[in-house]
Amino acid sequence: MYMSKQESHYTATGYVKNGTGDKILFIFHKKLQFWLPPGGHVDADELPHQTVVREIFEETGIHAEIIDPIGKLTLDLNGPEIQIPTPFAVLHEQIPAYKDKQAHLHYDFLYHMLALNENLAHAEHEVDAANWFTLDDILNCKTTEGAKAICKLLLGKK
Repeated sequence: MYMSKQESHYTATGYVKNGTGDKILFIFHKKLQFWLPPGGHVDADELPHQTVVREIFEETGIHAEIIDPIGKLTLDLNGPEIQIPTPFAVLHEQIPAYKDKQAHLHYDFLYHMLALNENLAHAEHEVDAANWFTLDDILNCKTTEGAKAICKLLLGKK
């Protein structure tokens, strides 16, 4: 259900695969108390693709790069218009009220990513834990149905 009077935020989320492509990076979200791929709010001075790289590193210590979707249209632009990396999906998410924060909306840019290193160093002030999950791990952990469905697609299981 679309609620136009709610405040909205832009966020970016990274579905980060390990080098062998059989695991995806998840963090244990402090506020929500379940496992999710890393990501966060787009700051005023950045674009969504910059946010996702920053948030992944801040939360997990992992450097990652975006894997552009197949069939991407590449534009030859310079000047006041530039092309930025294409997310593989954009979600409209209803975020429930929490403590002093009112319910609001997220426009979440989802990126398919590849880890450039795999040694985790999660930031305790950001997340409770970070770990590499197989698809079986993801399907059996406390996470969202959307995250499970996306991981099935990215890890090649229908």
